[in-house]
Amino acid sequence: PFGGWLSVAASLVLLGGLALSYPVWYYQTWSNGPGEVQTIALPDGSGVVLGTQTTLRHARFGFSRGTRRVWLTGEARFRVTHQTNHQRFTVQMPDQTTVEVLGTVFVVNSRRNTTRVMLETGRITLTTPRTPRQLLLAPGDVVTVGKQHLPRRERMPKAA
Repeated sequence: PFGGWLSVAASLVLLGGLALSYPVWYYQTWSNGPGEVQTIALPDGSGVVLGTQTTLRHARFGFSRGTRRVWLTGEARFRVTHQTNHQRFTVQMPDQTTVEVLGTVFVVNSRRNTTRVMLETGRITLTTPRTPRQLLLAPGDVVTVGKQHLPRRERMPKAA
């Protein structure tokens, strides 16, 4: 008489455990501590240099199907590989700022309440909760996004 209930209870415990561990097995996550820098290769061949105290994650399965999406907290330099099928590559930050890559090299620094995006080569678009439309960045552009102000665009200083 208890066998049926025991099977149901065991199944519920197993399903609950899988649901709680979903972020662990579904996402690939890299994290750096203080003073650590790490270079990683994403499944699509793109390269990322993670700065100190930075976390990056992406879907472990199906990353190269549809939009290639990563989530970043901290600072990272991206060298995004262009795909023949023109798949988008997006970087999501905790403050809801999104960088959409159009094949390029750029740096994102997302700490606490401020995100800073510096474009080295190529083109990217930037979307924030405080802007009604995307900002298109050109090489040399630096955009700072904060909770207290609208995005601010500057130019990178030229190397001497």
